[in-house]
This record gives sequence, C-alpha cells and structure tokens, in this order.
Amino acid sequence: MLKHLCPLLVLLGTTNAQAFPDQGPIGLRSSVTPPPNKAILPVGTAASSADFCGGLGEVPRRTDALPFRPGEELAYELRFAGAYIGRFETKVGQARRKDGQDYLTLFGRARTSAFFSAFSTFEGRYQSVARADHHLAPEFARVEATFGDDQRWEKINFGDGNRSLRDDFLFKGAQRARSYDSNHALTDLLTMLYQARTIAVRPGLTACQDVFGNRWLWRMRAEVVGTERVDTPRGPMNAWKVKTHFSRAPHPEAPLKPQIIELELYLAQDGSQAPLKLVAHTLGITAEANLVRWALNTPTDSGW
Repeated sequence: MLKHLCPLLVLLGTTNAQAFPDQGPIGLRSSVTPPPNKAILPVGTAASSADFCGGLGEVPRRTDALPFRPGEELAYELRFAGAYIGRFETKVGQARRKDGQDYLTLFGRARTSAFFSAFSTFEGRYQSVARADHHLAPEFARVEATFGDDQRWEKINFGDGNRSLRDDFLFKGAQRARSYDSNHALTDLLTMLYQARTIAVRPGLTACQDVFGNRWLWRMRAEVVGTERVDTPRGPMNAWKVKTHFSRAPHPEAPLKPQIIELELYLAQDGSQAPLKLVAHTLGITAEANLVRWALNTPTDSGW
C-alpha cells in the first residue's frame, strides 16, 4: 500500500551529510555503474497537443523576493483513513555560492509510525541543491531510505540546462541507472514544492511539468480550481486549491499499465504561498498530509 504513496507523500527526506558543492553518491556502490536505460519524451512539434508539455518555464513567476528563506521548517502529519501513519518535514538550508551563482539546499525527511508497520516501515532522507532564483533549477539531488529491510539510495544529476537527468540508484540490492531527456527543464519532487511557491497563482491557471521522484519521471498537469479555508498552526488560512494529475512517463523499463496519482495541493494565499495541505489519491487509496508545524530557525549546514 505505502509504495503507491511514496512518490508524493513519503519519499521526501534528507541526508545529514555535507552535500555542497561536490557530494559523492549516498550508500555503497560498486566501482562500475551499469549504463542507464534512457527514455526520450515527446518534444516540440513531434508531440501531439495532448502530449506536449511546456514545463513551468511557461508559467508566470512572482516578481517579489523568494517567499521562503534559510531556516524555514515545515512539518506534516500523514494520515490514512483518519489514522496517523507518519510524518514528513522540509527545511531550507543555508545559501551557498559557487562559481558566481547562489544556491539553496533543500532538505526533507519522512518516516512511518509503528501503527503502519503492519504494512511496511519507511524512513527516508532527501536533499536537493537548486539555484537561488525564482526558477529554482535543481543541480542535483540525493536520497537515502529504508523501506522494510531494503536499503535504498539515489544520486540524481541534472544536465543540458536541466533538460536531461541521470539517476544512479540502489534498489532491492541491485545497483542500476536510468536517464531521461525532455523538451523543458526537469525538476524533482522536493524542489517542485518550493517552485510552486514562486508561481504567480491565479484562478484557472494551468501548468504541465515533468517531475522526477522515486526512480521514475512523472508528467504532472495542474490546474488552480478554487480556494478553501485550511486549518494550520497559525490558525485558519485561505488557500489556493491546485488539482494535479501525475502519470508515470513512458520508459522501456516501465510496466505496460501506467501508474496514476491524483494530488490536491493547498497553497497559502498569503505572501508565503506555503503548502498547507496535500491529499493524494491512487488505486482507491486516499492519504492526507496536514501542516502541523511552521517555524523559522537558524539554518545549519547539515540540515537536521
């Protein structure tokens, strides 16, 4: 059950290791990496209008300062059928400068509760380094996780102006690699949560973006469908309701039947545009992530 929610609600974790500017892979690796199996997504006029996806680069951005700063921490409780099943947290790390460019380190971590261990246990840590501007283009991301007894890690590197990526990963004891090309700048799940805060949100706004998470690329289509009042640690807040549809992108290694996840994202209508609540639906399962802590602390190099 949990494996179907991992891409959006659980695999948001972080490493405590120093990861900027040149971190090696997390976990043990052999000296030889298998060549990646590459997927090339439909691009330009070769794609039908239904398939074409322009990316968040086509969506208007806010012109004010970034709506978050180093030290911000957000914590969410995960619930399934009303029962507490775990927690995930995000944090903005210290700003760094490399080759004249400023970067932000984004952290996340997640774990499931003992109640949920009857299905599977999970603990994950995630880190992404992104350019410190309103596009937040990620340079690389690192993941380490334990799913039941399975130790996992990922080393995700972006290239070609973020239009391509390679993921070296350990999964069920086997080291593998997978890569993708796209017609627009790719991103990862954790970075996308922060990129959403830089969008100039308005009623009816639509967007399409290819997003990497949980060893696969997903095509996300999103639409702002209204507003709702959401309970938060700072009291009830008005929020934009963004309805999103995630479909796993074609790949030679993917099963014939695509995996679909529907996600409702609630973004604060104040200057922070912070994610206040997430509701995911897949294979008849619904899970919620509700914001329970919102703090601004002193950033540290190690995340947590």
